[in-house]
Amino acid sequence: LNNHPDFAEIIKGCWSGLNFEGSRQLVISKKLKELKNIIRTFSNENFSNLELRVAEAFDNLISCQQVSLNSPSPAAAAAEEVAHRKWSTLAKAEDSFLCQRSRIQWTSEGDANTAFYHRAIKSRRDQNQIDLLIDEDGSVIHSLDAIKDHVVSYFKNLLGGVVTPTTSSP
Repeated sequence: LNNHPDFAEIIKGCWSGLNFEGSRQLVISKKLKELKNIIRTFSNENFSNLELRVAEAFDNLISCQQVSLNSPSPAAAAAEEVAHRKWSTLAKAEDSFLCQRSRIQWTSEGDANTAFYHRAIKSRRDQNQIDLLIDEDGSVIHSLDAIKDHVVSYFKNLLGGVVTPTTSSP
């Protein structure tokens, strides 16, 4: 989803267009709940039946390339470029989906406690660890306790008070 060219704009537009009243935590919770439906719809429209859509996009690309080879023209080149972009986007999405699926299966089934399995788990743990944070002032925070304190403080400030929505007139 992240790699889709329209995804970030849809999320930004939706997020800024939602106005709820209540504490910051409640507002964020309601926005996330609403955003979930929008993301689900977007995903279904753009990435459902991925394997079939990739195959169709590839066939369309081959067809456009044949037209470009047989009778070159700016219109044929533009059609080929559009077909290539669509196929590339769908192929990347399919690759990402398959990678995530294989990771889930591999992690759930394990690898019989081999050294390779334990190295892979350690590598993932190291990759997901926060070693340092840079705060709003640009200061680097290295200590684990200081990182914890900063994160707690940040989210208390973020989710703390009551927010009333602002309405903007067009």
